Amino acid sequence: MAILFYIPRLLAILLAIFYGLFAFETPLGFAFLVHLIPTLLILACVAAFWKYDLAAAVAFLLIDVAVTVYYSTWASPSHFLLITVPYTLVCLRYLASHLSHRRKQTPPPAPTPE
Repeated sequence: MAILFYIPRLLAILLAIFYGLFAFETPLGFAFLVHLIPTLLILACVAAFWKYDLAAAVAFLLIDVAVTVYYSTWASPSHFLLITVPYTLVCLRYLASHLSHRRKQTPPPAPTPE
């Protein structure tokens, strides 16, 4: 079951690396650092919510909505698939990890006396 714990974190780190590659399209300097903000935000969320799957799912959902609204990715299917869907997938994986751990930790109901 440990694999379910690490899959969303690995996906989020791969997403950060993917978006970090786009920063290399700009010249080194201030513009480079500005383009690294999404990468640093993703890595900060992964580090801050390492043990808290539900909080990480909510954080990635908020980032997903903010990115979709800010960049208007709903207007172009290719932009939506490239920018919005990866955040959604990471959010869903964190949620699945939370639900799997919650189901595993829930004790069975106590028998009722008759």
